[in-house]
Amino acid sequence: MRDFINGITKLPVPGAESVWVDYEFRKINDYIKRQCCRPANVLITDIRKPIEYDRVRAEGFKIVRIVAPESLRIERAKKRGDKFDAADLEHATETAVDDFEVDYEITNDGTIDELYANLDALMADLGVSV
Repeated sequence: MRDFINGITKLPVPGAESVWVDYEFRKINDYIKRQCCRPANVLITDIRKPIEYDRVRAEGFKIVRIVAPESLRIERAKKRGDKFDAADLEHATETAVDDFEVDYEITNDGTIDELYANLDALMADLGVSV
């Protein structure tokens, strides 16, 4: 799926580059409208391209980067059974995020429970209840 979406965003036609982020924000806006007067918490789990970053930032979202040592990322990918090549870590959609200015950064080098605890603390800091 990732290759398919990357292929679409590279087509030489107007709007192709932003097709994915435009689609996602239509879904987000539909969700917010359905909430009707209730608070709507929205979490975007992945930003890989500068056009996505720019749109998310312009829409007022807080940006959180979760990082892990490369060796641990590779180990986790292999354990999940991902079809994985170390060169994948050098793809533009993996490296562009390194240059993004973020509001928060969390290091994910422990257990999943530790990651969740860090995310819970961040949510509390942001005043978001779940």
